[in-house]
Amino acid sequence: MTQKKQRVLITVLILIGMSVLFLFPTMMAFNIALQRPMVLGRYSLGRGIAMIIATLAAIGVLLGLWIPRKAKTPEQKRQTVFKIIALTVSILLALVFVDVAMRMTETPRYLRDGLCYHRQPNLLLDRIYVDVPRIKFGYPRTAPGYPDRPYRLTTDAQGFRNASVPEQADIVVLGDSFAEGSNLSDADMWWLKFANAQGKSVYNLSISGANLLTYQAHLNKYGLKLKPKTVLCMVYEGNDFRSSTYRKRLEGAEKKSFGKIVFKKSPVRQLLKDWIRQGLGSIGAGRFKDDASIDQPTHPLYPVAWLPMESPVGSGHYYAIDLKRFIQHMTPRDVFQASLGVTEPQRILGEIRDTCEKNGIELVVIYAPDKPAVLIDQMLKQVPIDQLKAFLELKTDKLPEPFTKETIAKQMGVHESVFRDFCTQQNIRFVSLTDLLKRATADGTGPTYFTYDQHWTPESNQFIAEYLNRTITGK
Repeated sequence: MTQKKQRVLITVLILIGMSVLFLFPTMMAFNIALQRPMVLGRYSLGRGIAMIIATLAAIGVLLGLWIPRKAKTPEQKRQTVFKIIALTVSILLALVFVDVAMRMTETPRYLRDGLCYHRQPNLLLDRIYVDVPRIKFGYPRTAPGYPDRPYRLTTDAQGFRNASVPEQADIVVLGDSFAEGSNLSDADMWWLKFANAQGKSVYNLSISGANLLTYQAHLNKYGLKLKPKTVLCMVYEGNDFRSSTYRKRLEGAEKKSFGKIVFKKSPVRQLLKDWIRQGLGSIGAGRFKDDASIDQPTHPLYPVAWLPMESPVGSGHYYAIDLKRFIQHMTPRDVFQASLGVTEPQRILGEIRDTCEKNGIELVVIYAPDKPAVLIDQMLKQVPIDQLKAFLELKTDKLPEPFTKETIAKQMGVHESVFRDFCTQQNIRFVSLTDLLKRATADGTGPTYFTYDQHWTPESNQFIAEYLNRTITGK
């Protein structure tokens, strides 16, 4: 075979390979359901990055094949190779230098001390929360979110969300972002409204991303010295029942691999990903907004065409649902009850109860449902059962049988039922917010959750404070 024929064959193979790479999109419904970034309205971020690299490599190979080259002496060839190696090493060293510099100047969001962690002390941050999808191609038809809302976040000298550190507090609050307050101003939080209505002092030890291990550590290190009369421990059925949380943190700290520290945590890598996501993510993002056929079972976006869902219809309150959180509820009761995500929280909560009893403190567990558990009744009313099944089957094939509205509704209550039974057996006061939030969502009293975020709105925090005031104190 002549050199020209070899070049033609290689060129044809490269063009065929690139055509295959570009012609077939990734599973759009899957990426939308998991809120994973997409580029050009067709490809996952990972596929998009691979396509960019492959395109640049293909262009380089084709240029090398077809651009005429002058004959070089062996010495000239060695010099060319040396220049290429020197250029490559220089670029890599420059990237390493920039990466190290960005890491050194980066302020950590949280400061950790074993199982305890908190924000930077004495923060005063003024921000605006904009309720939009996290990614450009978030949903085939994007609904309006919660109105833009300025908020202020203040931390005390210990890095927790309080105005100051008191010598004594009547109430200590334990929990994650639902107790700390996410996208809310300092005065919006349910625990502060509740304490003010009671005329009692309160100290918040909650922190985003925490779990029962963290709650216990914060109570022992910071809470007991305040000599509280009541501990409000908010248990969220999302983070707090996830088995992986306790596998990673049971020993006190998550073990990090060398690859994760050097590569996955690289600020340069993240910056490049952000550039690609922003630059190519908006292209093609609205390609399905006027496509009525997405409501047909044969359309590739049918599983997610119902999102975000309006509840109640005509209220203007829209809710997006996280697929992973929905799937967590599909675990059979016996499997869920025996999982590390249940046995560990129960063990730790038992120890917290013992600590509170020893110190004359009343322990109240406040059960925070996740978004799918609150929206399930509305979903079953508005969304065809086969469409819900298609949504769940994007991620799992382990679904309850028979897959009916009745079995799904029953399954969604398993998490709370298991934990309520445990608290009853252990004589721990248990207050659920599920029915309250279901009623508020169904009657349109106010948007209970932000549209594109899993957290409660200011209205919900007000409802919760009033409900706790009636339920815990009887007022």
